[in-house]
Amino acid sequence: MAESPSITRSNTRGHAAFLYNTSDDRFEVLAKYFKEGVEAGELCVFVTADEPDVAGDKFVELGFAIHEPIQSGQLRIFGMTDIYLPDGRFAANYMLANVESFIKEARSLGYKGLRTAGEMSWIYDHPEFIEESHRYEDQINGLGDQNPDFIGLCLYPVKDQFAKVMHDASGTHPTFIYNGEPMANLHYLVS
Repeated sequence: MAESPSITRSNTRGHAAFLYNTSDDRFEVLAKYFKEGVEAGELCVFVTADEPDVAGDKFVELGFAIHEPIQSGQLRIFGMTDIYLPDGRFAANYMLANVESFIKEARSLGYKGLRTAGEMSWIYDHPEFIEESHRYEDQINGLGDQNPDFIGLCLYPVKDQFAKVMHDASGTHPTFIYNGEPMANLHYLVS
């Protein structure tokens, strides 16, 4: 099987929905994505559904030596619930402020950009926040337009409820990544 292309700002328009079938699929793409970010001198932030240490171990298994980037603060791994639902609720403005602060911090520390990936599987258990999450996604698109040094992936596992969630989210991601391949989201382009 041919190696998948790099995921870059130019082939994602800065914000993409990464659709994955298994945890192994997810980590294979993310290990390459974050390794390239570290090598490019970017601040890298991963919000994972796994325990942060488990996610870090998986990266190491896949050949991404994370010890130095973790120690230096260049790679940061956070738990999904702590970031997206800190008080049991999702708030678009709170999340946008987090990303904006990471962009500012990346610049102030001399990084060449900010590269993020955030697990969105929480939305399957909290459909009451779908509308608020769409507001956040729209705001991220605007933030990306204003900050060419930012790239972000929203991670969506393909599950039974996937069709409804993706239908609702299809207008908020310019690009989909499936099987490691970036693809233009035609629905987004015409909306």
